[in-house]
Amino acid sequence: MKRNLLLIFSIVLVVFLAGAAYYLFFFNITEKRYNKIMCYYITRSLTDNRDNFKERVVAIRDFVNENVQPIHGYHNRLDTLAIEKLTSGIGWCDQGARVFMQLARSIGITSRLLFLRLESGSSPHSIAEALAPDGRWVIVDPQYKLDLINKDGELASQSDIRKNLNIIRDNKKVKSMAEFEKRWADPQYLAIYSNPPIYVTTKKGVKVDFLKFVPLRLIRPVASIISNRYLNQIAPGIKNIYEFKMLKARTLHLLGYYEKSGRLYDEIVASSGDLPLIRKAGFYKAVLLKDQKRYDETQDYITDTINKDTSNPYIGYLRGLRTRLQFLRIKYSIVSSKAALVASSILLTVTAIS
Repeated sequence: MKRNLLLIFSIVLVVFLAGAAYYLFFFNITEKRYNKIMCYYITRSLTDNRDNFKERVVAIRDFVNENVQPIHGYHNRLDTLAIEKLTSGIGWCDQGARVFMQLARSIGITSRLLFLRLESGSSPHSIAEALAPDGRWVIVDPQYKLDLINKDGELASQSDIRKNLNIIRDNKKVKSMAEFEKRWADPQYLAIYSNPPIYVTTKKGVKVDFLKFVPLRLIRPVASIISNRYLNQIAPGIKNIYEFKMLKARTLHLLGYYEKSGRLYDEIVASSGDLPLIRKAGFYKAVLLKDQKRYDETQDYITDTINKDTSNPYIGYLRGLRTRLQFLRIKYSIVSSKAALVASSILLTVTAIS
């Protein structure tokens, strides 16, 4: 009996390994397949250490906000495959919302895209809604990254804002934007977050995650092999070598290979001679430094980048990133202080025992 079970297990294992090897090294990887693989890895990397729905939604939303920018003057594909938007870095509000939806789907969160409307019927903005465990559809705004919170301390729904417009009117970021754009101080405009919207599409969350218990460190090398194969497939169609290097740098960055991607960003800035590429690489180099928790270096890099190129279309986003560093510094210093206190306590205890 044991021999039979061992034989069956061995056959299944061989078939699985053969299938995996074929997929990794021989099978043609379409962009849609590649998109699913990368979305899964990216979302796991963002949410594996997050314990609840709210934290996961906010982590994905903030990531999209930082990696998909509505920048004028750059080519923007009309389709909305998440991996294309994340590697190109260019996308508008509806595209950013779709990227959020594709990432959220990977970890079982159902979401839907909606066009917000003015009373006149026109739509000035698009957002996503995520289906919370309590059955509420809560607002997720990747472009503006608004923390809209209801009276219970949870992410707000359209219904919450309909009952209390102050949820958005008193939002710190909304007040800050109102200093530069009058519409954000206009209650009629703010009401777009509570007016009946136009629902476009719903993306259901994956019900069963077969890789849930596989450690991320084991998934990353597989995702890396697949990404290399995909990039090699499309390389012949990219005429500008630095465009390809930018694509590779963004892919490595998304996979967490920071040193390799950093070297490519630096090479593009130093050698490409392509101003739009230089500006994009400079922005994502700043994001990379932040991701590495090199906060002082990030601030200096951002300041230097802004001073060198005052017409850079990324300036607003660079300034926003620099502002966020203040919060990250405080959070990081608190964590470091707690770790130091724990280490000191352990040392004192060991010394006392000795």
